[in-house]
Amino acid sequence: MLKDIRYRLRAMFRRGSVEQELDDEIRFHLEREAEKYVRSGVDPADAMRRARLAFGGVDNTKEESREARGTARIESIVQDLRYSMRSLRHQPHFTVAVVLTLALGIGANVALYSLVDALMLRTLPVPQPERLVSIGDPAAVNQRWSGSPETDYVSYPLYVDVRDHNNVLSGLYANGSVGDLDVTFAGAADEPEHPEARFVSGNFFSVLQVSAELGRTFGPDEDRVGQNPVAVLNYDYFQRRFGGNRSVIGSVLRVNGVRATVVGVMSKQFGSGDIVGQPVDMWFPIAAEAVFKPRADLIPRRDVSWLVLVGRLAPGVTLEQAKTTLPAIEARAVRATLAGTQLVEFNEDMAHKPIRVELAPRGLSARREQYARALSVLMIAVILVTLVVCANVSNLMLARGLARTREMTVRMALGAGQGRLMQQVITEGALLAAAAGALGLVAAMAGGRLLLATVSGPDRRTTLDLTMNARLLCFTGGLTLFCLLLFALAPAVRAGRVDLAAALRASGRNLSGARSRIGRCSTMTLLVAVQIALAMVLVVGSGLLARSM
Repeated sequence: MLKDIRYRLRAMFRRGSVEQELDDEIRFHLEREAEKYVRSGVDPADAMRRARLAFGGVDNTKEESREARGTARIESIVQDLRYSMRSLRHQPHFTVAVVLTLALGIGANVALYSLVDALMLRTLPVPQPERLVSIGDPAAVNQRWSGSPETDYVSYPLYVDVRDHNNVLSGLYANGSVGDLDVTFAGAADEPEHPEARFVSGNFFSVLQVSAELGRTFGPDEDRVGQNPVAVLNYDYFQRRFGGNRSVIGSVLRVNGVRATVVGVMSKQFGSGDIVGQPVDMWFPIAAEAVFKPRADLIPRRDVSWLVLVGRLAPGVTLEQAKTTLPAIEARAVRATLAGTQLVEFNEDMAHKPIRVELAPRGLSARREQYARALSVLMIAVILVTLVVCANVSNLMLARGLARTREMTVRMALGAGQGRLMQQVITEGALLAAAAGALGLVAAMAGGRLLLATVSGPDRRTTLDLTMNARLLCFTGGLTLFCLLLFALAPAVRAGRVDLAAALRASGRNLSGARSRIGRCSTMTLLVAVQIALAMVLVVGSGLLARSM
């Protein structure tokens, strides 16, 4: 099979070499056959003539050989590609109109899909993200509550209880919102900065199984209150604030007037870590909260819930086991601190709203839940736009096909079958779709960033990684192929239905024949009706969508 594939690839890209080998092979057989006649006493010139007669037509033999080896189809496709490129080059207005129209539909879809992929589909850039589980609400990354204990987000003592008393997780970390911090850097006389930061437990990086690009991450010592505060920087913030200067490791910054040492810089791939959709410039150990904000002193308090929990399943442990064990541990730890009315209310809450434990390969995000519905509605809208685009392009292709009826008739009269005519139309459509897909992909990357910047605003409230990846390329390729099937199918079918007898009898303006006129009326009118119907849906939907957004 591999040998056959290599041969067909050579036939596509090195056609002259393959044809030369075929000529040499036929010449070899003719010469051997002629030698037999010479040995029987026939004149050499007459022997070659007899050998050719016995061998059969050389051209027919070549064609049969190409068919047997599967290269005839490849050659016909290559010929159609060359012809299509010449034909489209000679009609630049048609080509530009189709490519730009298709690029609009494809680009809109890809731009929106890039946001959906980055926010809702992409897994965290850590080893084995499918083994991560969240305990509580994965969207509660910025929540804080003082009063009765919460289970969607928890207090630090409750985190320690769950961490130390479970046997289904190889590690469990906590992550909480920092709030406003005044940060100044040694030697800087500027006004304090307010970077986006997170308080995380000392095992945060080890549970995620990631290491620093520069320096180190946190260790067990950073969980002890009273240790000198340290910080790990996000790679983008490191580049933006320090210009990539490696001497930042060991430098000192002041957080709310307290000295903290930069000990590491994470890799670019790690991005904002486990928080998706919002910026994280740096991470501090939870123990530093007592130093940076001594008045709040949240660490010993069980009545303040502010941490989300993520763990990694131990080897051999399933999600179902975690769902059974972890809620029981957390509920038991909460009940041990409650009595009277509070205990009754907590038990009632657990009956109606049990503690959530679910897989968290895509990390935590408040933006995911916030934007999911809007992105879904927008995706439906751009799909409708794409359908209108494909109907429009299909009409253009049909109109062009009507103008080429004489050409198709001549080709059929010369021996081209319906399949070959359909292949020609589809090949032209494939060239147009490929050009539109490439242009749409380029436009989509810029459009996605523009849409994200519009949503984020000047304070970078929403950040997503919109870099190119294999899934985005596959989506673009699949969408381009889908559009090709939509807009090229009707013109291809019509091209294969040329009534040769009627067309040959016709002349001048009536060359297309009655069947073509009927086909033009039915197919093109139907496509126009579809366009108008979808356009009306889009007009009404766009108005409602704009008001909702």
